[in-house]
Amino acid sequence: MSQSLDSFLSAVIQQRPVRLYFDTNVILSILRPKRSGDAKYATDLLDIAVGNGWDCICSYLGFMEALDIEQENMWFRNRTRAGEDVDRLMRRRHDRDPLSPQATGRIVNQLFERFVTEEKDLVTWTLPSEEEWEEAISLAINTPIRAPDCIHAASAITNECDVLVTSDRLLKDFDRNRIRGATPRELVAALKLIGH
Repeated sequence: MSQSLDSFLSAVIQQRPVRLYFDTNVILSILRPKRSGDAKYATDLLDIAVGNGWDCICSYLGFMEALDIEQENMWFRNRTRAGEDVDRLMRRRHDRDPLSPQATGRIVNQLFERFVTEEKDLVTWTLPSEEEWEEAISLAINTPIRAPDCIHAASAITNECDVLVTSDRLLKDFDRNRIRGATPRELVAALKLIGH
């Protein structure tokens, strides 16, 4: 039986500051608080981490994924408002027409200004190293997680993070022997149990 999350965190905190890796869905929860049930927990977690001087790590891959998701969401909303059929849109969403420069600029500014610029002192941004790519390839071969998630997991592992913070259930539980996974809600609840 594996150690409970609160016991795990308590043991880490006694030794050193906690290192957290934020998956793309956590970044989006912080950026879009009205659209995410985990937004309050993700924001609370960031505040707790910063207040305790813990390291928060994100990959630029997460920023790129967030951009892609926001562009697709805006394109989809625009097309449905114009009366297009949802089934047709789902079939062609991967070859979507470009957004207007104004719409693209709004997305980039929101993401860049809100998360990269405003949170720059709170979050360490990483680019995958050769070691991370090798780890990601190994994970792609040996686990059922998708390629982008393999890169996130590899970044968390090679950056010696204690917890991979994600809302993705498969990624969260893929290998507890290598890295502990938790949702923002689970992590905040465990930290409250131990008085953080």
